[in-house]
Amino acid sequence: MSYSKTFQELDKSIHDRISFDCGVKELNDFIQTRAAKHMQAGISRTMVLPASVPLPNKKYPICSFYSITPSSISRETLP
Repeated sequence: MSYSKTFQELDKSIHDRISFDCGVKELNDFIQTRAAKHMQAGISRTMVLPASVPLPNKKYPICSFYSITPSSISRETLP
């Protein structure tokens, strides 16, 4: 499978989340069911590396992804 050269923000209208399978159930479940919801809620941002050729459903399979979550730790809470 050939893939794009750049990561893009997950867009469930063009990226095929259902076909993603990295062999780790928790990661598959996250990208398939939670990543878009978390983005909508402002919890995290998920970036995907899509394939360069779409599937018959006109969506691009996801080759890889990463998610980032803004957070901070107060210095006073550290031991």
